[in-house]
Amino acid sequence: MFKREIKKKKEELAIASNVVELHSSRAVREIKCQLDEIKKAVFDKTPTKAPGVDGMPTQFYQKNWKIMGDCVTSACLRCLNDGDFLEDVNKTFITLFPEVSNANRITDFSLINQRTVIYKVMAKSLANWLCVVIGDVISEAQSVFFPGRLIIDNTIIGFECIHVLRIRKQKTDDSLLFDKANSKNYLAIKRSLGDCALASGQAMNFNKSAFCTRKYVPTTVRARLANIVDVNFVRCHERYLGLPSFTGKKIKELFENLKDRIWSKVSEWRHKLFTAGGKEVLIKAVIQVIPFYTMNLFCLPK
Repeated sequence: MFKREIKKKKEELAIASNVVELHSSRAVREIKCQLDEIKKAVFDKTPTKAPGVDGMPTQFYQKNWKIMGDCVTSACLRCLNDGDFLEDVNKTFITLFPEVSNANRITDFSLINQRTVIYKVMAKSLANWLCVVIGDVISEAQSVFFPGRLIIDNTIIGFECIHVLRIRKQKTDDSLLFDKANSKNYLAIKRSLGDCALASGQAMNFNKSAFCTRKYVPTTVRARLANIVDVNFVRCHERYLGLPSFTGKKIKELFENLKDRIWSKVSEWRHKLFTAGGKEVLIKAVIQVIPFYTMNLFCLPK
């Protein structure tokens, strides 16, 4: 699924490194993990979520903490404070699940790493350490690190960007950032993406990427840009984070999938025997939750 390329001569990246203040850098080096931090990381995790290769969920450690708490704490402290890493802890199961129907390529699957609970506890402790300097090493635009921010915020921004592309007949605001939408600037953007991939190790997946333009852009220009950035052209991104990217006059058709999902659940329940109370619980716990995410942004038609 992923490949790593090692070049003999790496080009110097034109990316300025983030300079952390001296007191923050010194604070990170002087931090030592404590006993109460390990215990807090264990009990903060979901009890029955994603057991590791040993089959033991976090609940096993929480229920038997009086018996095995000292062993777990000792192993974590040896790794975090002394660098004595246990090889048995660094084991994982990789589970693939399809993102699309009729998946036949490896890129059509996403993966889940099922690591051991001890590994997750140490990772949680490291994340708590970063809270000391997190404000100095990230940008304010990285909203995922800030409490109170939701994924729905990104959906609203994406919806507004596509909405502007559809209604404006003049130059869009991105021309102020990239000068002009031509081949030269697109090549510069592509080189920048390559530099970011080398610096961060996170490469862009062009097989899952696509781009769209305003309807006034000529077809020849679209084809040329598609060859330059090596992605497919689409008239408009139909969905982003599970929600429609644009709306038109036929609003009801955009939300037909919600009805299909609800009826598929109901059809499954018809073959099972439930009491009146059981049906009520299923409706409140399953059916009512399905449209909730969409209703955060859109007013559903009657």
